[in-house]
Amino acid sequence: MRLLYLTALALFISTAAMAAPRCGPSLQILQALDRYGESIHEQHQGRGADGLPVDWVLWVNAGTGSWTLTGTRGAITCAFTGATSGYAGQRIADFLQDTPT
Repeated sequence: MRLLYLTALALFISTAAMAAPRCGPSLQILQALDRYGESIHEQHQGRGADGLPVDWVLWVNAGTGSWTLTGTRGAITCAFTGATSGYAGQRIADFLQDTPT
């Protein structure tokens, strides 16, 4: 399982222009987002550096302003960046090198 996490991390890192992500089983990451009251704000199907698909989602809590950008491949989700407040209209394209069109 550790190898799967490391592989996911390596593929995502080269795709996203941001700090090192926190990765884990998708259900575990999604439960954490739920605790913050964040819901899907925007979605984008992109590709990693290896050309394989990555599902990008921007999660936002409109009440508190907390937000998180996640990338999912298979059963692994990585939280790349976010904040506990201050959502200011960021879009997935603002964070990715392979911007949505």
